[in-house]
Amino acid sequence: MRKLTITEVQTMLLDLMKTVHQFMEEHHLPYYLLGGSALGAIRHGGFIPWDDDIDIGMKRDDYERFIALSDRFDSRYEVANLWNQKNCDYGLTRIYMDHTYIDNPTTAATKLDTRLYFDIFPLDNVPDDPKELAAFEKRIIKK
Repeated sequence: MRKLTITEVQTMLLDLMKTVHQFMEEHHLPYYLLGGSALGAIRHGGFIPWDDDIDIGMKRDDYERFIALSDRFDSRYEVANLWNQKNCDYGLTRIYMDHTYIDNPTTAATKLDTRLYFDIFPLDNVPDDPKELAAFEKRIIKK
């Protein structure tokens, strides 16, 4: 298997992000960029130059709806979480790209999947009150 450049990896992830975005829009599932993905979008207008994944978060109820609908997700990808895969990170869902491999010593020492991935995290303890929710979103969204 040929080693991909970071630009090739980021291009593949951006294509997957477009697929994720379309799926979320079709099913009215709001999400937020998190971590390095959010930082890259703001600071670099895209990816942090060395970043090799995308992280999004969803309020718990939307996250659960995504999982319930995940069998409808693009069949080119595998949606994996602790409910459908034995060796998966706890507390998140990953979308894996087939025919890829991440050469990561930390992952290699585990039974975790070694394919290129996209992370979806549940956001718990998000306020229900509309005013509190607006304040919460203001803290995590650059307006």
